[in-house]
Amino acid sequence: EKNKGVKCLKKGERMPIQDVRLENFLLLSVQPDDEGFKMSKPAIINTPKNSELRPENKLSLKHDNGQLLYLQLRYRSIENTRAKLISIYSPYVILNSTGKDLYVEGDKYNITQCKMSLDGELKYSKPRMFSFCREDDNRSRARIRFKDSSWSIPTSFHAIGQSFDLTMEIPHKNQECNVGVHISEGEGKYKYSKVVEIQPRYIVKNCLDIDIEICECSSGSILTISPRTSVPLYKMRNILNK
Repeated sequence: EKNKGVKCLKKGERMPIQDVRLENFLLLSVQPDDEGFKMSKPAIINTPKNSELRPENKLSLKHDNGQLLYLQLRYRSIENTRAKLISIYSPYVILNSTGKDLYVEGDKYNITQCKMSLDGELKYSKPRMFSFCREDDNRSRARIRFKDSSWSIPTSFHAIGQSFDLTMEIPHKNQECNVGVHISEGEGKYKYSKVVEIQPRYIVKNCLDIDIEICECSSGSILTISPRTSVPLYKMRNILNK
């Protein structure tokens, strides 16, 4: 406690820590800046040679909205030195490209909220960190939903490179929302994280200089699309061939 220190580490950067002794126990806590997370529980990142304890491989955090997040720790020795490099990363990063507030549920009813924000006329959603509570991510499943929809079927985020569709029914209506999901590997400094991008399944783009109106067959709901704009299609009829 008496040797506790607080440092600021910017995303994607490195920070040398030289005011420690490797003969002692070293503990690490982190708090993501401006993300709503509280300070994590301390994790052991260094132990004396004669200790039976070993460095831990994850940090546990809790969000103000109740979300639990487990950041991973990866250790790498630096050749011909006693120093080691510790990488801190989120197992998954959720990119919400749907234009709607999105909720992603992991195991143990752990929910990540990916809400939309407004900056003038720009509508956007910040990338959100996500993890499963269980160690074995291969068997873990996630579900997604909009505020006005039911949960999707459980699905895996494990395999990099996969793309698939998910359907979320609208309660008490013969309608559903369709989204596409793509899993990719983080690039460069973020290569340890898996990126989960969620997008509309259907998008209509108006390339004309006038408004157009579209309507699904057998539906009385008419959507107006302004010139040179794109609009995602949600709440379509619950049928196979759209």
